[in-house]
Amino acid sequence: QHGIVHDRFNQVMAGQGVDVEKATANLRSFIRTTQKYLPKKYQLAMTAAFEHFTATLGEAMLKEDSDMIREADPVMRALFLWHGVEEVEHKAVAYDLYQTVAGGGYVTRVSALVVGTLMIHLVVAPVFWNMLKLDGVTRQPGVILRGLNRLYGRRGILIRMMPEFLDWFRPGFHPWETGMPEKVAAWLDEYGRHGDPMRASAAVYDGEHLEAAA
Repeated sequence: QHGIVHDRFNQVMAGQGVDVEKATANLRSFIRTTQKYLPKKYQLAMTAAFEHFTATLGEAMLKEDSDMIREADPVMRALFLWHGVEEVEHKAVAYDLYQTVAGGGYVTRVSALVVGTLMIHLVVAPVFWNMLKLDGVTRQPGVILRGLNRLYGRRGILIRMMPEFLDWFRPGFHPWETGMPEKVAAWLDEYGRHGDPMRASAAVYDGEHLEAAA
């Protein structure tokens, strides 16, 4: 399901003029290189590290109570909320596999997150820049600075997720120690009632409207 949604999203983006193949070239190259040169155990450690990053980001996004999500287009909001919830749901799968089946190790696990975080930035940065270029704002430093502040500023999403992100470096850490954010649980509960991601995301952010309608 995760891969299907990514592919369908990319198809929509391509239909809007985005060169998806060019945007994802670095990612494909990175995957091929790691699969060719890195030991299988280290590849698994990096998968677990990536899942920690994306799950922590998903939790931070769902905790975010701002107009960025609340007032987003309902379809896009539902897509990103579903994605965030999905990342949280399986945040310990690769980790447990690494620890129990591959006989994981602390040093390998820690280094995998350091390398993985660097790779995420190297792979994602060109995609961001390409999207900004398509929107015609690469020559608007104010827009770029506001975006960077939203990510890396004192109250930025990536900065506020640091405590949970850095938990990875504690010996004996397990992803489920961070629990399940309230909005993730609320989304899952609502989705379980009817299987409609649009209604589930609306219930999380516009519950008062649904209650009034009922």
